[in-house]
Amino acid sequence: MDTELTLQEQIYRVGLSACLEIGSRRMRSLLQHLGSAEAVWSASLQTLQTHAGLSPRTAEKVHSHCRQTDPHTLYEKTLEAGYQLCFFESSDYPTWLKTIHDPPFLLYWQGNPETWKSLNPALAIVGTRQATSAGLELTRNFARELAMAGVTIVSGLATGIDTAAHLGALDADGKTVAVLGMGLAQITPAEKRRLAHTIQQNGLVISEFSPAFKATRWSFPLRNRIVSGLSQGLLVVEAAPKSGALITADLAIEQGREVMAVPGPVMAPQSAGPHALIQQGAALVTSVPEICQVMGWEVSLPVLSEAQPEDKGLTNSENEVYLVLSEMPQTIESLTQKIEWPVSKLLTVLTQLEIKGWVQEWPGSRFSRSGQVAHQNP
Repeated sequence: MDTELTLQEQIYRVGLSACLEIGSRRMRSLLQHLGSAEAVWSASLQTLQTHAGLSPRTAEKVHSHCRQTDPHTLYEKTLEAGYQLCFFESSDYPTWLKTIHDPPFLLYWQGNPETWKSLNPALAIVGTRQATSAGLELTRNFARELAMAGVTIVSGLATGIDTAAHLGALDADGKTVAVLGMGLAQITPAEKRRLAHTIQQNGLVISEFSPAFKATRWSFPLRNRIVSGLSQGLLVVEAAPKSGALITADLAIEQGREVMAVPGPVMAPQSAGPHALIQQGAALVTSVPEICQVMGWEVSLPVLSEAQPEDKGLTNSENEVYLVLSEMPQTIESLTQKIEWPVSKLLTVLTQLEIKGWVQEWPGSRFSRSGQVAHQNP
């Protein structure tokens, strides 16, 4: 990725990004006072305190990190592991992200480099980890339809609404960007690593944290500003009153982004967050055309129609499995009890149905009907 930075400057910025005491704001301050990352690296403890404005405690930690770390080795290992670098000065650094108050000075990434050029239009979709089946299905359908229209879907790879948003974009062979609250080498659990790997084929997985960084409670709010900053708008589907999704909504408002929310049942706890946002002025949306209208996007939306299983030529076994499925995701154990088949046979038929578009797989090896099977009318 083209950048105005010299190789030496890139190396020392990678080294500094591995220091927990140096975030984007502090990095800008250090560069302003000392001129370059290399100068920061070689600065004395006294210089860090008197000329860079660091407290004695912070200066000691930064100085210690620079003395104990070999930036050249760290840089080489980062590239050898397959991690790519996008500096603030890089030609492909997202224009919209540059406009926020606190843009990352470095992004680590893996995936399809063409996606950097596909972030306009882009929509962030966020919500609760404890989503309802209806919320998951709506999110996946919205993301699928938007991705089919050429909108890049941005989210945080978390369980629940985030995952459904990524999966919807993947259903449409569209582009999606996962923004992490940990380093690229620390994605957990295994199902998230698999999803991240799938996203990389046609999208991006990015993090401002060094690859070895493990998630903390404070790293996710920092991640949220990037989720909203990469996008022109934010959609909240389901969220509790005090949640990361609402933090992201607040950040989006500060960044001048459009904020939208999907209403839900009044008594459902997952509806409290969206309803609060709507009361505060967020746009109420219930469909993809409404989202596009709020955003002012003149995109070509696919014409969707509903088909029946018998119209798709399902086999007797496939139809039998389809009939025991519902819109509510069910575990393999539950389905096995209902249909009284061996697990191996059931998984085979479920895979066949998923390939044909009649089944959706959810985290935890749960399966549901895919809702409306979308296909474009000629």
